[in-house]
Amino acid sequence: MKSMTRLPGCSRNRVVLATLLAAGLPLLALAADRKVEFKPAADSASCYDFLEWTVSVPEPVISNPFTEAVLEGRFTLEGEAGIKVDGFCDSEDGKLFRIRFMPARAGHYTCTLTY
Repeated sequence: MKSMTRLPGCSRNRVVLATLLAAGLPLLALAADRKVEFKPAADSASCYDFLEWTVSVPEPVISNPFTEAVLEGRFTLEGEAGIKVDGFCDSEDGKLFRIRFMPARAGHYTCTLTY
């Protein structure tokens, strides 16, 4: 864990993302009749550590994944408004995307990813 000044309530608390990670397995989604795999790197993180998902698109149908594809996430702490996060393409062929979220407060978050 990186050394940093911690805010009250974040010292050893963990952030748990419930919706996408409940089964601990990759989530398969059907997007335009194509399988898209959303895979979390971890199921929890400390405050100010980031959580990352890789999104695999086996057969992209776009010519420029950097401008034509959109990966969005919404992370919601119970009882609060959600936080919108944009993902990014991490390969020239458009088969790999990533999205990262850094929670500032401890608690249970729900997560929705859209490709």
